[in-house]
Amino acid sequence: MSETQEDARIQYVRGFPFSKAPFYTKENLEGTLDYVPHDGDIVIVSYPKTGTRWLEYIVLQILSKAEMFPDFNDALLKYVPFMELVGPKVIDQMESYRVYRTHLPFNRMNKNPKAKYLYIYRNPEDQFISYYKFVQKIRPVHVDYNDFLDGYLIGRIEYARYFEHILSFLEHKNDEIYC
Repeated sequence: MSETQEDARIQYVRGFPFSKAPFYTKENLEGTLDYVPHDGDIVIVSYPKTGTRWLEYIVLQILSKAEMFPDFNDALLKYVPFMELVGPKVIDQMESYRVYRTHLPFNRMNKNPKAKYLYIYRNPEDQFISYYKFVQKIRPVHVDYNDFLDGYLIGRIEYARYFEHILSFLEHKNDEIYC
């Protein structure tokens, strides 16, 4: 894949690869990288296409005692906002159930020992296929399957390497602060 093709699909913010889709603004991405969760926040963390939506609905059902099942867009933008998409201002305006999500790896997130972090991951083969199909919808240019696989394996893709993302959290699964 040529460098021009790569530049058309990925934007780097502080050296980390994000999608170049028009709804990922540099302001929101920088705000996500700088954000420190508040006491009591519940942060759902995952690599893209690993069951994030599934987990957020489980959390909403628990917190609302099965009374809240918002539609897709309300969940994404209002009830469990996606930090990279909406930015910190939306998170700071939340009044109840401060639950939100991000796809940042452990080493790129600011942490608060009084917040809760839920991490989900998925079988890599299933995750890869789902992710490939998803990015075809959001990228401004089409990418070949084999090029996408190459980028996936070496980390030249949105959110970098899948296995490193998982390991960044697994390395801390027994840390007293996060248990």
